[in-house]
Amino acid sequence: RFTKKELEDLHALFVSLAAQSQSNAQYIIPSVFQ
Repeated sequence: RFTKKELEDLHALFVSLAAQSQSNAQYIIPSVFQ
């Protein structure tokens, strides 16, 4: 289980990764945040 803060930090991390690697992030983010 994650706290809301941890989820927000993870989301921010994925967003920053998305900026670096658009194609990977498109697949990773939906699976993590469903």
